[in-house]
Amino acid sequence: MVAGNTEAVCNDVVFLVEGTSACGAYLQEIKTGYIAPTVEYFNGGPISEDKDCGSETFATLYSLVVYRSSDSLPASPVECYGPFRNPHKFLQLFDKLDFSGGHSEYMAMLTEGLATSLHCFKDLAVLRDPSLTSQKYCILICNSQPYNVPVLDVPNFQGLYLEQLTELLKEDQIQLSLISPRRTPTWINLYDKAGGDSTAANLKHFAKDLRHLVMLNGFILQESANQPIVNIPIVAVPTSPQGLSPGQPNFRPGPGLVRPTLPTQTNPTQQRPPHPFGVNSVQTSAPNVTIRNTVLRWWLPKLGPACEDLLPVGAIPTNQFRCRI
Repeated sequence: MVAGNTEAVCNDVVFLVEGTSACGAYLQEIKTGYIAPTVEYFNGGPISEDKDCGSETFATLYSLVVYRSSDSLPASPVECYGPFRNPHKFLQLFDKLDFSGGHSEYMAMLTEGLATSLHCFKDLAVLRDPSLTSQKYCILICNSQPYNVPVLDVPNFQGLYLEQLTELLKEDQIQLSLISPRRTPTWINLYDKAGGDSTAANLKHFAKDLRHLVMLNGFILQESANQPIVNIPIVAVPTSPQGLSPGQPNFRPGPGLVRPTLPTQTNPTQQRPPHPFGVNSVQTSAPNVTIRNTVLRWWLPKLGPACEDLLPVGAIPTNQFRCRI
């Protein structure tokens, strides 16, 4: 953990968390690796259960906004908790959240959640001393892609899309940080539109797992000892002019790989197929094998004598198979 600034600073911290099962599967490692160290940073040191954090006018305030997917309807897709002065009680709140839903959806209502977060910052400004300037931080923890729909439930931001909400983040000087278990281009673009610099953020290795995407703005954490991701170049293998035959798989061994060889048989034995159903006589001389067409006689009583003219040429009735009617 990196110690926070020793100056008397008033901080408004809003955690915007996706509450679906797609994000809840990574909650424990995200809480241990990122949420708890972030709260310690703004707390200025280790978190104590019985610490007196002062009044709401000057203390660091923590709020939590949870947004879900459309399968949570008709219930409200957004929940808001806080503000909290005690960081210990705020961390305990994560253990009580229900991360469920989203099984039939691969998107979530980030637009509604971000609009609710902007409304929370306005409510926190009312609690502050008018002569005090607070620093605002919005920490987004997400995994599912956002819906491309405008805000519907937050009155002050109805009709605004996600890009317009990111512009309001810059106007209100709210610093957006982003934590995701997947490195998705959507989150990188969102981080840049909200006033961040993804190029500079990628130079810092805060992620505990190389698959995670962690871009912080306005504060820092302890950098991970993991090495940065190295892009492995893909060597282009030229194809033969003749191309591949229809039955040949598109496989070419790369460097260090050896194509497996199949054992060859000097005199492979030819397996004959079983006799077709209803065959009376079969010529076994290879390679020209002729099969005489036959028709079962027990079909004739059903068809009637007049239907014998419908038999194919060369068909010979046989009594080899019988069926009880």
